[in-house]
Amino acid sequence: MPGSAISGERLRKLPEPVRRHLEAANIVGIQPIRKLRLTQRGSMRMSEEGRWLPFAAWQAFSTDPPAFVWKARIRGLPSFLLSVTDEFVNGHGHLAANGMGSLFKFAEGAGPEFDQGELLRYLAETIWFPTIWASEQIVWRSVDARSAEATMRVGGLSVPAIFEFNAQGFAERVRGERYRMDKSGKLTLGLFSGAVADYRRAADMLVPMKVTASWHLRSGDFTYFRGEVRNIQFRS
Repeated sequence: MPGSAISGERLRKLPEPVRRHLEAANIVGIQPIRKLRLTQRGSMRMSEEGRWLPFAAWQAFSTDPPAFVWKARIRGLPSFLLSVTDEFVNGHGHLAANGMGSLFKFAEGAGPEFDQGELLRYLAETIWFPTIWASEQIVWRSVDARSAEATMRVGGLSVPAIFEFNAQGFAERVRGERYRMDKSGKLTLGLFSGAVADYRRAADMLVPMKVTASWHLRSGDFTYFRGEVRNIQFRS
């Protein structure tokens, strides 16, 4: 059964910048979102020196239990197509990339580092279903007038992230530490951030339609993802 609608009383318990965002996004009176599905288009690159490659993707989320599946097709050379699955399911993260119609495996990863990284991705992407921000699934801590820290726990796994908000009250960036595979295949913890923009009405809420993702490396910032939501559907 759907939960009770989000009330102003529930928002008063949250840090001020989080409350402002939820009020600006018009979630008061909305039923908590249980599932959503979206489609995206954009471009990605695999390294700082790599060229931008176009992709098309769909993504599905669940809030109880927390889970997502992201499936994309990335076009390289005219004869090369990379199929990517990125997911957090049953409390575990997994990445798989197959090329040339899945005839060979490009990359695959699972384990504690992927569990952490994919749960952080899930937490960052709650920007598309912010009713979860008013639930007990996320613990908030005030940082300052324009930012707050969110911590999400799933099983024995816990990840924090800092959400930053603009003068209009909307979230504009999220950052945290996430495992990244370097050129040698080694996984190291690095600073990750996602920036969102172009808030538009979807159902009764305002949610961002454009997103970029970057790693902040010693050599400089490396933006590797630019995406735009084409369609989004919610289920309460």
